[in-house]
Amino acid sequence: MDVGFVRDMVIHHSQAVTLAMIVMRRATVPAVREMADEIATTQQREAGVMSGWLQQWGLPTSTAAPAMSWMTHPPATPAATDPPMPGMATRRDVARLAVTRGPAADLLFSRLMLAHHLGGLHMINEVIARGRQPEVIALAEQMRTAQQREINQLNPLLAQITSSLSPVGMTGVPRLGGSTSAVASTGGSSSPPPKTPGPRPSTTTHAAEATAAP
Repeated sequence: MDVGFVRDMVIHHSQAVTLAMIVMRRATVPAVREMADEIATTQQREAGVMSGWLQQWGLPTSTAAPAMSWMTHPPATPAATDPPMPGMATRRDVARLAVTRGPAADLLFSRLMLAHHLGGLHMINEVIARGRQPEVIALAEQMRTAQQREINQLNPLLAQITSSLSPVGMTGVPRLGGSTSAVASTGGSSSPPPKTPGPRPSTTTHAAEATAAP
């Protein structure tokens, strides 16, 4: 449980840092720039802490087990799936963000990060409810507080950015990839996220094993 969460969350955090670093210098909305800076700083530090735990426990940082297989209701995610976990951006989404400029970059980043946080909360809630290592649970609780706060900021921020873009400006905003799933709630339920039939960026929601930490 704890080891699986740590491995998956290192990968999850790594993508969040990548998205934040891409948009940090090109964001036109101050709130987006500030959030990107906070995510890059905080999640890079947390990923370092979790990688340190794996080293301390004498465990490899990766495994051949399917992503999120440590969870009570793991998603049916085949190996080499893109994205590796629900909520994460696809490689195509990351590449699109890297070439998007202006307000369209603010909007795409906000959409991607909202889905990313929702997917992360699904794992965070699970380890808080069922984890055994106090240090892992304590860090997960910090993650939940920070990501829930940012979700609460992202929802009105998305509305603000969308309303500021003309229909012509909106045509420059790439659509997200269609292989993400939505998380129905940010609460503590461990039920799996429901599937969505199409790419709904604002509601959308990696490798681990089910080995208990020593």
